[in-house]
Amino acid sequence: MHLKPKQDLVAVRKMAAKKSTQVQFQMDVSSEEEWNKLLEKKGLTVVDVYSEWCGPCIAMVSTLKKLKLEIVNDYLYFAVAKSDSIQALQRFRNKSEPTWMLIASGNLVNVMLGVNAPALIQLIKEELEKEINVLEKRAERKSLSFNELTEAEKKREEIIIHRKREKEIQYQQKLAKKMNIIRERSLMKLSNLIPNYSCIIYLPHMIAADGNCVVAQKMMYINDTISVAVIDQISIQLNKTIISQIFYKCPIFEKFTKSLKFSLENKRILVTLLQTMVNEDTCEILSPRITMENNYQTIEQKLCKIVYGCENPTDYSEQSVAYEFIVENENGEKIPPMWTPINNLSKAAAIEILFPRKVESIGYVPEQLPPPQILIIYEANKAFDIVELIKEHKDDVYRVGFFSSVHPQSAKFVCKTYEQYRNLPEEQIRNVKMVVALKKKETEDLLLEFSHVIPLYISPNEEYGTEESEQFFPFDYEDIEEVNERELDADEDKKNIDIDNY
Repeated sequence: MHLKPKQDLVAVRKMAAKKSTQVQFQMDVSSEEEWNKLLEKKGLTVVDVYSEWCGPCIAMVSTLKKLKLEIVNDYLYFAVAKSDSIQALQRFRNKSEPTWMLIASGNLVNVMLGVNAPALIQLIKEELEKEINVLEKRAERKSLSFNELTEAEKKREEIIIHRKREKEIQYQQKLAKKMNIIRERSLMKLSNLIPNYSCIIYLPHMIAADGNCVVAQKMMYINDTISVAVIDQISIQLNKTIISQIFYKCPIFEKFTKSLKFSLENKRILVTLLQTMVNEDTCEILSPRITMENNYQTIEQKLCKIVYGCENPTDYSEQSVAYEFIVENENGEKIPPMWTPINNLSKAAAIEILFPRKVESIGYVPEQLPPPQILIIYEANKAFDIVELIKEHKDDVYRVGFFSSVHPQSAKFVCKTYEQYRNLPEEQIRNVKMVVALKKKETEDLLLEFSHVIPLYISPNEEYGTEESEQFFPFDYEDIEEVNERELDADEDKKNIDIDNY
């Protein structure tokens, strides 16, 4: 149904009037010239300052319109100003929080942050009343600098800085926890490689000026009685960082006096690396990976019994070698002559730092912090296509496995490899999910390729992805390069056979 010409004209006028009202309600300021014109206005101008990437605060428009209709004052204006192109608004760039500047006759008088509608309305009313009094010369007021932070902005900056610090503290705590787990796991691997190794540290005050150490010489004779041989010996100067790594989770070290800890940082120590002998008569040395049988004591237990007087010491007993050489300083503090690790982790920590070439020669490689990851989950029936992608991008895939659910908290491990998945019973295959952890890359090409297979889930960012990956995959989970390379080749052969049969 068409309007008559007269009706058309009325409608157009109404629309024009409506549009004019909208334009007059909020001036659009996006250049220095328009900003300068805004500053020339007499009265109070409420400016919604925004950045281009975020846009003005739409949520407050209806509230401000109602306020304008309620007050009906020629001295009240509203505007939106783009901070990206106006020098005076430089400090508001790249911020998403709504910012309201109240400008009275070209002078900044107040700034409010956020979307608290009642508070903003109250502030506008108060500042408008003040401005009318100033214009009518009944009062004076102080203005603020456009280049300086207001009290509200200073408080908000303090809050932001505090939140950043809290976030950084939480991140560092989480990182320290992860690093501790990785270190313990690395030390456990090393201890499994050196079950027949241990060491003894002879403390600085036991080392004579000519380098001799009486207690070390006595231990040379005792070692023969417990089927232990010295295979290396070093004199070394420690520092605070190395000391904390060597005496890893060591209760006896905590009992060292301040003067002893100080001497450890400033004087040389003597360290012997020992290994269990398999035959006391021939002095034949055990391979580092061969353990003693017939319930023999570990090398740590043997040495602890000699050095401390018992296998699980908390101090030095009177029956120990160490007790014989304990000295007392001017403060009456007892200073032990030597130290040996009491368990496999403590042993591994000390040997890793003190004899790096030895641990490297037996194939030990310490674990590193996992790389940032993006986690992708698929229905396992798409595994064949995913395996093809993994083969193409195997250097970019960190972990892969098959699980019972998409939820890491409740998911149960099903199998590690595609070959194992294909051999599962049909009723078990039905609900299996394939989980792939990709190493985070700067470009999104890799993620796009893996997305083409239509995943069930992609982690929103690398922080979530890394945490979820850690939940799905245990710490001893084998690397994808080690797991899949052979079976990927086997799968390629099977694919070729299938094609030939077809």
